This record gives sequence, C-alpha cells and structure tokens, in this order.
Amino acid sequence: MKILFIPTLLIILTTACNHKKADLPKADVRPPFDTLMINGKVYALDSISENYYNSVHYKYPSDQDTIPLDTNRIKQTKEGIKIHLQNNQIIFLKNDSTEQHSPFYHEYIKTLSHIPYVHVNAQYSEYSYELFINLKNGTKMELWEPPLFSPSKKYFVCASSDLIACFEENGIQLYKEKNGGFDKVFEKEILDWGPDEVKWENDSCLVIKRAKVDKTENLQFDYVRLRLKI
Repeated sequence: MKILFIPTLLIILTTACNHKKADLPKADVRPPFDTLMINGKVYALDSISENYYNSVHYKYPSDQDTIPLDTNRIKQTKEGIKIHLQNNQIIFLKNDSTEQHSPFYHEYIKTLSHIPYVHVNAQYSEYSYELFINLKNGTKMELWEPPLFSPSKKYFVCASSDLIACFEENGIQLYKEKNGGFDKVFEKEILDWGPDEVKWENDSCLVIKRAKVDKTENLQFDYVRLRLKI
C-alpha cells in the first residue's frame, strides 16, 4: 500500500500546483526603462502607456497667466519692439532682414502675470527661438521653445524636437525660479530621440511623447516619465 500511496500523492500535488499556476494572472511586463545622463546625473525614463499620457491634462501656459499689453511700456512696430524697463532703461529689439545671422522679425507674445517677464519670439529665415526679458533689469534668456510652467509656476521646461530637418536644437531645457528671476537647472541636447510633446505630471515629473526615427526615416512614438532631480 505504501508503494502505491507515494506516486498517487505526487500526482495529486503536481495536479494541484499546475492548477494554481494556471489561475495566476499574466505578469504586466513593460519594456525596461531608459536613462538620460544630464550634468553627471542619471535620470530615469520610465515607460508609460499612451492612455496614461493622454490622461495627464495639466498643460501650461494658459490665458489666465497673461496680463494685457501695456503700450506705455511695450511697443511693437515694423522696425522692432521697444521695451521700457522698470529701471527706466530702454531695450530695442531690431528687425533686420539684411544680415543672415540677425533676427529678421520679433513678435511680442505676452507679459507674464506672476513674474515680471516679457515673452518675445525671434524669427530667422529657417528657425526661431524664444526670448524671456526681465522687465526689472533687462536680463535676456534665449529659450529653444515657448516655456511650459509647472503647476506651482516655480519651474518651466522648454522641449524642442527636430530629428528630421535638424535646423533647431533637439532636447530639453529646465529652469527654476530664484530671486525674481530664473536659473538654468540643465540644458540637455539629445541625439537619438526627441521630446515631441511634454506635459507636467506634477512639480517633479514630466511625461513625454518621445519621437524616434525608424529605418525608413519616419517618426515612431512611445511615452515615458522623466523624474526630475530638483
């Protein structure tokens, strides 16, 4: 009887184990996360789904963060833009189509309500960049793209993607508010992918629609989360 009992017991245990394995849900396997090296620090790029990316609705700027144009302080003409600073100095952004390396047109975009900066777009023949000008002292910052502010407005990011034409920068800039101005946290040019679209998930995380060029020179997209170290 003992000889028959052991195989019978093994059959019962094996059947039970197989049954339990069959009842387990399949693992939610995602591609391994990627990384980005910025200023000697490793930043994780965690894979997220397109549905989750689309569920993140916060996207700055909004019209509520813009004050009406003060024509006594800012005037745009066909010659350029004249800005009267709060320290009584004047900045003139001249339009110039005669020099190849000079901006041929400046366009006033907005004046921010939460911090004294004017946003201006400078257009060249084949590319453009954004200017942030401090109304207090005239300090200028050149940005790759229009800034996207975080929910607290303490940070902003500029994301530029140009993988095909390669006329403009391809990468991410991050700035932090400090003493009524902004300090650059980092500026990272990226070679193998481009941030096609960026949203703030919260003040310390970005979600990114990431573009890559396939073998046929078409863009393919996936979605990642970038956790910021700020």
